[in-house]
Formats: sequence, structure tokens, C-alpha cells
Amino acid sequence: MNAVDLAVVPISVDAPEKNRALRARLGLTFAVYSDGDGTASRAWGVFDPHTEISLAATFVVARGGHIVFRYIGDSKTDRPDVDRLIQSVP
Repeated sequence: MNAVDLAVVPISVDAPEKNRALRARLGLTFAVYSDGDGTASRAWGVFDPHTEISLAATFVVARGGHIVFRYIGDSKTDRPDVDRLIQSVP
């Protein structure tokens, strides 16, 4: 990701222990942050008050904090098409 000056910042409502296990299982080289109380999810508009968890969401944020791509999934496994995501990177 450094070749295009890009950072991946996953945020999960799962507990830190579960996120550490996920990193180990998938061999991720970046941190997975925990949002156990939903503060970040609420701020980004993806917290579902009915289920009390975050909706599956993907954002691309340009320098300066401008959101250039936003995708809210219909289910926890619904993710944007990779090509579409890459094309959104400024």
C-alpha cells in the first residue's frame, strides 16, 4: 500500500482480543482497531441501533479528511468490488 501512499485502517466493534486473533489468523501486517462502544461507528454514520453493531462499511478518505468513496454493505460480508474501490483512490 505504501507505493500509492495508502493506509488501511480497519475498525471493528469486536473486542481487542478478537481483533488480535483475526490479525494472527489472516496474517495481517496492519492494526485492527476496536470500537467496542460504537463511538466511531456512530460518528461515521454506520452504527445500527437495532442490532447494536456497526454496518459493514468501506470508506476511502483523501488527504485532508475528504471522503472520496463510501460503501455501506447490506450484510456483514457485503463489500465493494475491488476494482471499484481501487478506482476511487485519488
